[in-house]
Amino acid sequence: MRIPAKPGNWAEAIVFASSATQVVAHLNTLADDDREEVRLAVMTAIALGDRADLEQAFPDLAFANPEHGDWPFLSQK
Repeated sequence: MRIPAKPGNWAEAIVFASSATQVVAHLNTLADDDREEVRLAVMTAIALGDRADLEQAFPDLAFANPEHGDWPFLSQK
């Protein structure tokens, strides 16, 4: 049986336990595949709200916040 090198949810653990500055610093040390994992975790944190620091550090991902993006399905009744 092969054991994964990284535990599950490692990227989320980093993002949710770190400031935006720490996330950016860590992101710069990662390989491309791992960098994408962290960016997805950043999007998740932004979508959950209360992470304006991540929205500022990652303006290209700020759309993940439903209060800032064009999410028409949220307003449908």
